[in-house]
Order: sequence, then C-alpha cells, then structure tokens
Amino acid sequence: MEAKVVNSETALKNLIQDLIEGCKSGDQKAQFKIYKLYNKTMYNLSMSIVNNRIDAEEIIQESFLSAFEKIDTYSGAI
Repeated sequence: MEAKVVNSETALKNLIQDLIEGCKSGDQKAQFKIYKLYNKTMYNLSMSIVNNRIDAEEIIQESFLSAFEKIDTYSGAI
C-alpha cells in the first residue's frame, strides 16, 4: 500500500512539473489544468480570509494572473 502512495505522489509531482513546463512555454491548456487543480482550494482559503464571494474570486483571478506572468521565475520546487 505504501508503494502505491509513493507512486501516486511521484506521479502527481511529475504531472504538476509537466504542467508548469507547459505554462512556461505559453500553453494555455496547461494553465487551465493548473487552474482546475488549485481553484477550489484557493477559493476556500480566500473565502476563509475575506468572507466575501466577489472578493475571493478577485483574489483568485489576480493570484493566477500573477503566477502565470511570473512562471519563468519559478525555481521548480513543488
């Protein structure tokens, strides 16, 4: 069972790294997949801080925009 967990974690890290590389090369599909992976978690975190749906959505939008604009500076640490 532990081997499956390790393999799943490795597979997820590889997937995320591949998506990041896609984002660095301007692949909009990779950007959308990164968005889909993290959108709900970021929304819930934002809502817990600002307690306002519109503000939380704006925070998410600005965060993803900033992340994709600065993706070339990402060091590779997941």
